[in-house]
Amino acid sequence: MSDAISEPVPFPIVVGVTGHRDIDPNARHRIEASVRAVLTGLRAEFGVALHVMTALADGADQLVATIASQMGISIVAVSPMEIERYYETVKDKHTLKQYWCDAKLQIQLPEVCDPAERGTEAYNIQHYIQLAAFLARRSHILLALWEGPEHTADDNGPPRPGGTVDVLRLRFDVRYMKDRASNSRLFARSLSFLDAPQAEPVVHIVTPRQKKEPVSDTIDCAGPPAGRCFLLHDWQGKFSTDVTLPHTIMASFNPGVRAAFAEIEILNQILLNLPNSDLGTFTNHISYIDIEGVADPVGKPLHWLRRLQAGTDAAAIEHQRRLLGHFVGRKIRDIPGGAVETWLGSGPRAMPSLLLWFTVVVPIAVGMFEWYAHLDGGLVAIIAYLISLSTPFWYYNKFVKRHQWQSRFENYRALAEALRVQLYWSVAAMPIAATDNYLRKQMGELGWIQFALRGPALWATSLALRLGVPQLETIKKGWLLNQVEYFIGGDRKSGKSQANHHAARRNRLLAKISLFAGFAVTVMLIGLEVLLPAAELSHAHAHSTFLLSIECRHYLTVIAAILPAIAAFLTVSTNLRAYESHARNYWHMGQIFDRALQRTMVTPPLDDAAVQELLHDLGREALAENVEWLMDHRDRPVEPAG
Repeated sequence: MSDAISEPVPFPIVVGVTGHRDIDPNARHRIEASVRAVLTGLRAEFGVALHVMTALADGADQLVATIASQMGISIVAVSPMEIERYYETVKDKHTLKQYWCDAKLQIQLPEVCDPAERGTEAYNIQHYIQLAAFLARRSHILLALWEGPEHTADDNGPPRPGGTVDVLRLRFDVRYMKDRASNSRLFARSLSFLDAPQAEPVVHIVTPRQKKEPVSDTIDCAGPPAGRCFLLHDWQGKFSTDVTLPHTIMASFNPGVRAAFAEIEILNQILLNLPNSDLGTFTNHISYIDIEGVADPVGKPLHWLRRLQAGTDAAAIEHQRRLLGHFVGRKIRDIPGGAVETWLGSGPRAMPSLLLWFTVVVPIAVGMFEWYAHLDGGLVAIIAYLISLSTPFWYYNKFVKRHQWQSRFENYRALAEALRVQLYWSVAAMPIAATDNYLRKQMGELGWIQFALRGPALWATSLALRLGVPQLETIKKGWLLNQVEYFIGGDRKSGKSQANHHAARRNRLLAKISLFAGFAVTVMLIGLEVLLPAAELSHAHAHSTFLLSIECRHYLTVIAAILPAIAAFLTVSTNLRAYESHARNYWHMGQIFDRALQRTMVTPPLDDAAVQELLHDLGREALAENVEWLMDHRDRPVEPAG
């Protein structure tokens, strides 16, 4: 897909690369064959979303980069330090420079120690450790070109800090990650001993280092042959799964990881195939993300993040339309005109929502049954009653449950809001990842969302490190003021909070009117029963009056049954849309964003560090609020028996 801003982009699937610099030349062709087989299998699964992240060092990094380039797989190039200084540490500078310039994304990791130490071994080691943590924490799949546990400490000496074994340990060992990486800006305030260990796949391709003796083609006492492929389950390589056919590596991943990848792939297919009617929604949402005045670095990570966020938002809105309708929160008087506009315009057509069908069917079914019971509706009425009751169950199982409309609407909305936070954190020059800042209790429910956010974090990191200082005016206008207006309105009396409050109050009022009208009709029925007893009607006029009262009683009986059903419909609709809950949450979030906006206007102004601390806390509040919103919807499933 081209880089035209009018087109969405998919969520990247990132294969991080770690391995030896000194690969045995006698084993190289077998290693290349295995790497190609693994990447071929992954490319078949993920298509253009597949990216290879590598530091482009000699040996394993450049080997994988070469194969990825030949296969047309995008490369994310990471330098552990300033690229000019990194050139001096690599033998094959020409290959490094070539792939660095051709990379889809370039990331120069930040300083982690005193700049006065530049050029020393201690300086290099600290930056290689940060690189190791970055590869371990930001990749979906880690590809390790490693000798294996039999050679962890041999004639080549103990494991090198920041080397392959270090990356593996950082991948699996939470305590080790916190001890090694907590001084890096990339993981500021996001590492804890409470974190769960990484359970994502590590693919090990046996890669002997260059030694005096040639490498055997057969398994011997030194371990498996070069090119053999394993799935590691611990950082020491003691527990692993032998993969006979490297191109089928996906089948070896644990079910949770495969399910997460499947969700990302479904979303990517939606993003890459948005119908023309939804491209207008996508374009509109790009315009909502105000980044005017921010210079986009090489590779345009800011525009890439905008396109991803807007595409995810468009996917969420598409599923919202199916589930809740086009006009959620709109005033009743605005709905007819809005519906006409959708049919005259080029965007998606307004259609009755799933929620509307599920709730309206109650009064319809009651009406059909009353028609059958009291108005001699006969066979037609009872068949209509049966159809009105059974259709929601058929529709739910045929479309809603099968295509997971509700869960995808909720998930894509949560993902889009997390991307908004990620984008503005990067504009604030904060190279931290939203995926590291979800509350830990949310990791189970939203595991695949956190998994998906690893890819965007790379683009956000690149942007944040290139900007260097917070773009405060852009953040105030594009995020803080925008969210204040969204949640509580510019006048602090409108916005989504008031819209939801008014919608709840309107539905409650209509429900009460319907219910009390039903009571009134019932009282009329009682009056007919008391005042017009059949025994007292003897003359002709009285008899005709009696017949009229009997007929009226049938109609009133139907109305008395339908009106409470309408009240129930309105009550169920209000509950499923969680109007009151949303109104409260939106009000509180509007107040928080308003407070943050006021803090940025103090005199003397906040320094950059204080601004970043404020925005970090605000982003975490936004992530937590959005998860509360999602859980609120989870507790109110739209289903026929809900």
